[in-house]
Order: sequence, then C-alpha cells, then structure tokens
Amino acid sequence: MSNDTVDKRQHFDVLRNIENWLKVLTNPKNLNTTMKLFEDEDIKEIGDCFSENLKKIFAVLMPTKRAQLLIITFTRLIHIYDADQNEYITSQPAFLSVTKTIVNDISNLMNPDEYADYHTEILNLLFKTFAKDNFLIHCLQEFFPNKPISTTNPDVNNKQRSQTTFDDIKDCLLQLIELAYDPREITTLQSAEDFSHNYRSLIEWLLAYTDEFLNCYDEHVDSESQLDNIDNIFGIIINLADIISLVPMFIDAKYAETTVKWLIQPSLLDFIYQFGESIMRLIYNLSRHKKGLKKLREIGTFKILMEHKELIKKTGNPDLIESFGMLLIALARNDDEEKQNEDVILPVSANLFESIKKAFSSEDWRHDGCHLSEYLYSLQGAFSNKTIVQHILGDSNHVKKDNIQIFIELFRSNYGLLFNQDVNDLEKLVVKSLLNIILCISNYKEYRSVLTDDVFLGVIIESLSKQPRQAVAKRIWSNLNHSENSKSFLNKLKKDKTTEIYISYNWTDGEYCRKFVKSLREQRKFSIWVDYEETDENEDPWDYVAPVIESATVIIILASSAYAYSKHNRQELNYAMRSELSGEKKNFIAVNIEPTFHFDPLRINDSLTVDEILSNGDSIETLALKTAVHIDLLKFVKPPPSLSSVTSTELINQNLYIFNYGIYKLLPLGIDPTPTQKIMGYELSCS
Repeated sequence: MSNDTVDKRQHFDVLRNIENWLKVLTNPKNLNTTMKLFEDEDIKEIGDCFSENLKKIFAVLMPTKRAQLLIITFTRLIHIYDADQNEYITSQPAFLSVTKTIVNDISNLMNPDEYADYHTEILNLLFKTFAKDNFLIHCLQEFFPNKPISTTNPDVNNKQRSQTTFDDIKDCLLQLIELAYDPREITTLQSAEDFSHNYRSLIEWLLAYTDEFLNCYDEHVDSESQLDNIDNIFGIIINLADIISLVPMFIDAKYAETTVKWLIQPSLLDFIYQFGESIMRLIYNLSRHKKGLKKLREIGTFKILMEHKELIKKTGNPDLIESFGMLLIALARNDDEEKQNEDVILPVSANLFESIKKAFSSEDWRHDGCHLSEYLYSLQGAFSNKTIVQHILGDSNHVKKDNIQIFIELFRSNYGLLFNQDVNDLEKLVVKSLLNIILCISNYKEYRSVLTDDVFLGVIIESLSKQPRQAVAKRIWSNLNHSENSKSFLNKLKKDKTTEIYISYNWTDGEYCRKFVKSLREQRKFSIWVDYEETDENEDPWDYVAPVIESATVIIILASSAYAYSKHNRQELNYAMRSELSGEKKNFIAVNIEPTFHFDPLRINDSLTVDEILSNGDSIETLALKTAVHIDLLKFVKPPPSLSSVTSTELINQNLYIFNYGIYKLLPLGIDPTPTQKIMGYELSCS
C-alpha cells in the first residue's frame, strides 16, 4: 500500500474523529451535562487536531468536498456556541483557533481560480444549509439582530459573550451570505415549483427580517456590518426575483405589498439613499411577470412612486433614478402617464439604449448588475411613447439609421433562441423584447426603409411569420409588406440573397464546425446559418431549416468520412438541390476537413456540382480563409480571358486570389492583404 493511500486514510480518520467530537459537543440529549464531560485537555486536543490536520485533509479532498467540510463544520461551531452559554468551551484558545481557521478558509471559497468550476455546487450546498432547520434565520437573529447596534458599545446585543469569538463567527457568516449573493445558478438545477417547495419559507423569512430592519432603521447607529448584511440579503432576493419563473412565488409571499409599503413609511427619507435602488430593482423584477405587474397595479404602485418622484430626483443618484425610471415605464398604463414623466423617462431611455450595447458586448450579457433582458424589456415598454422613440431613433427629418441597425443586428444574432428549449427565461425575454421593439419601429413609416433594406432580416421575419404562435412576427411582416418600397423589398428577398450561407455538417464534427464558423466570421461579415446557433438539438429542426436552405445561395459542406456515409446529410443535400431547381442557383462548396479524405459528390447525387477546397493539412483558420476568398470569387470576380480554362477552385487551392482581373498570392493570416508579390505578370495594386 502506498504512503499516499495510508496518509489519505489517516486524514479521513482524523476527519471522522473531529466530526464525532463535534456531534458529542452538540448532542441535545445531554446538552446540560456535555460541557462538564470535557476536560480542558480534550478541548485542546480537538482544536489542535483540527487546526493541524485541516490543510492535510484539504490536500486529499475535491473542492466541493472541501466546501462541504467547511460549511458543515461552521454549522457545528454555531451549535456549540449556542449550547455553551457559560463559555466553558468557546472561551478556550483551542476553540478560538478552530474558529479562526474556518473563517480564513471560508474566505477562500470566493477564490475564482480554485472554485469557479464548482460554484454552482457550492451555492446549492450553501442554500440547502441555510434552509435546513431554519439555520440562516437563527444565525441572523443571533449575530445580526434587528435592533440598532451601538458603535460605542458593541457588546449590547451579544449576551455579553466573548467579543472575539462573536466577531469571528459573525465575520464568517457574513462571508457565507456574501458568497450566496447571486444564487441564480442553482435555479438551473430544479424547476420553479421545486425551488418554491424547498426554499419558500426561507424567502418569506428574509422578507420579514428585512422588513423588521427597515421599520427600525437608524442610519446613525446601525453598524457597518449590519448594513453590509442587509445589502447582501437584498442582493439574494433581487437576483432570485430576476428569474421570471420564480416571481409568482415572491408575489404569493407578499413581496409586492411589503416592498411598496416601504415607500410610504415615514423612515423612507432615512434609508432611500442606502437602499432605495435595491427596493426599486426588486419591485421592477416583480413587474416583469404578469402576476407581479397585476398585483403592483392593484395596490396603486404607480401613484405611490409619483408621490416620491421629486425626492428620488433630489438624491442625484443616477442608478436610483434609472431604476425609478425603468419602474415608471413598466407600470405606466397609457401615454399620458409616460408623458407626464418624460423628464425622467427620456434620459433613462437614452441610458437604457447605451446599456443595451454594453450588456450585449459582455460575455454574460450583463452591465452594472443588470441582464440585457432587463434593459430591452424596459425600453420595449418605453417605445409605446412616440416622443421616446424619436428621442432614440430620430424624427422623419433625421432618422438615426445606425441606432435602428443595432436592434436589427441584435435580433439577427439571437433569433434562434426562440426555438431552443434549453435557454433560460432571460434569454427568451431578450429575443421577445427585440421582436416587440422591431414591431414598434416598423409601425413608423419613416423607419421602415431601414428594416426593408436588410434582406436577411426580411427572410427571418417572413419565416417566423409562418410559424405558430408568432403573432408579433406576423404584424411586423404585414408592416413591411405595406411599406412604400414593399415591391422593391419583396424583389430583394427573391433576388438579392448573395450573402446567405448555410453550413451542412455531420454532428460528429460539431466541435470542428464551431471553430470553422468562428474563423470564417473573423474573415468576412458573412450571414451564416448553422443549426446549433438557431435550433434546439433535441427537436427535429426541419420545420425551420428547410426555408433557410431554400433561401441560401451558398451551401458549405464540411466534408468528412462521417458526412459521406450519413443518410441525414445526403437527404439534406438532396433537398438543397431540389430547392435549387425551383429557385435561384446555389453554389456548393465542399471543404475537406480530413487531410486524407476526398469528397465525392457523385456518392450523394450524380447531378451535384461541387467546388472542392482541399485540406492539404491546413489549419482551420487557413481553410476558413480559403473558403472566404472562394465566396468572394463567386460573388464579385470573373477570371480574365487568359485564364478562362482555370477554375476558381484550382486557383484557391494554389493560394491564388483573383481580384479586379488581377491574380495575387494569399498572404499568411494576420498580414495586411495588400499583395507584395507579382503573380503571372498581373498588376499588384489592389484597393
């Protein structure tokens, strides 16, 4: 047996001994006599054993097991602290040493380098711990009681217990609550119904605790740690209410009535600066579900907000004012209510537009703590007001085409989320909000030409309008058909489809396909359609794929041995050929992604004509570059007369590039494409 195995067993034996000791210390059956059973030497042995062996134990545990050990041990320390009212154990240096060790190691749970991959599992464990036996409720009552804590006499509310132990445990608890600040990830592990069943009592108590705090709020005596604690609790609540499917649970737990009540209590002026933005964001999140919106309107939230409009503006806090403005937009019932608040809503709408661009450019679609869907949903509501629309998009004398184009690009990039069952509520809301914004834009004749100029958008809207439950797309399509240049627009849809590329590949080559498409997009701004971006892989995509194949002008085949022997891929290409016979000509490009493989189109169909791009051991980036150049040749270039017998495919496979009747050598990736070498006597000047 190896020394590592022996060490591992010894460490786990130590771990079991520590766990057994902790259980004995907190055994409810002999709680009154347990403390007397332990000698000072026993307590010192437990503490020393734990402190000395923790790092060794950590070395043989997976990160999730380390987190589990820390969290469970912390709960045991809390039980010991509660039981040992006379501080027989908790005053011992050994106990203080264990507490310090736990505090330091719990802070490491926030280390993204070590625990990032296990964050969801740790959050799930933490929430289960918080909910079990009302653990978090008990801890908050013990260490963060809702009574003003004097900064000059911090011992007032802690039963005169050892301040060192009290502060260490309090600090540890604060770190755990901060770790749980954004628990949205764990909602992916269970349905909204299961989450409500498991955690509703915890959610209800957090509301009651926060309500009690705000009712007795005193900014002059509440401690900094208590304010941090309330901020973190607000964060937990707000981020959970950000999950739209959970909003009904919050409404049933009386969150709407309670949060609005905070806006009318006399102490509002005291805590509006500290917690005003959090309150507005929480109410806004509730308003995004129809059940929440209905309840907020029933209790007159808009009228109450209006009564505090001047107070909010006087704070000068831009984040608070923006949250307030977003809430006004969400709750307004008509144009009159929006019009009387244009002084707030107009600048807020402009900020929303800027935030949309910033959120979309970030990896997680977030900006300043808000998801892209929040900004889009709010701006969608604001766009019911013509003044706001013109503020963002310009008037008939000066249409801001670039701003309209941003919404078009956002929609074109993400419309496939409508058909993906794996996406979350926020991602679905992004596309639905974009559709509604485009509908608002299409309602104004001065903006329609920008929409109809985008052929790809027209193809998408036309296709969506034929799908079930797509009433908004149908209305957009109707508006576009009734535009002044509708005939020109419809002709473009039929004739000007030179940018449409469809990727045909075998699913076993999925990872290669993703890298290839990414590289191809880096080469050119092509409009590329590939199934994994646009459809749910668990569903039959043909209802949606078929019209895309029909509209495509270039079919790129990622040819491999798996592709050649796939019945599905043969059917796909045959369908593309049949659609070509009934419509415009398609160009088929086969990119051989296996160096030793040669794609034979006759195996698919004896009438299939394919331009082949050979691998020659090229990297994915080089093959993507060759493909991009080949598409350029198809679109813009005719071979000069002296090369009429040379096919473009042959030129590409020799790394030669025809441009404006000149032939140039392709340069390595990353180098300026201006040619530096003369080929076959042609001029090298290239614009």
